Amino acid sequence: VVVTLAVDGPHFDQYTGGVYSHEPGFYDKNTALHGMLLVGYGKHGEDCWILQNSYGTDFGDEGFMYLKRGTGKALGCCSILVSPTYPKV
Repeated sequence: VVVTLAVDGPHFDQYTGGVYSHEPGFYDKNTALHGMLLVGYGKHGEDCWILQNSYGTDFGDEGFMYLKRGTGKALGCCSILVSPTYPKV
């Protein structure tokens, strides 16, 4: 499943591991949309989505990111629930 995240560029680019829960201001000048591959969900100390980034293994945890899940917000953390997309075969 491909998802789009609303992220704060400078903060997002510095992610090195753990569960990411930084919420950018949607109209903040640093907010950008970024596509990632949703590959699973689980617990990494807390409920999270497991995402794979296109930046390669230098990003996050060997190319993966753990995003807070179950925030109680309709759109989810970083608006992950806005536009998930999957192929129809």
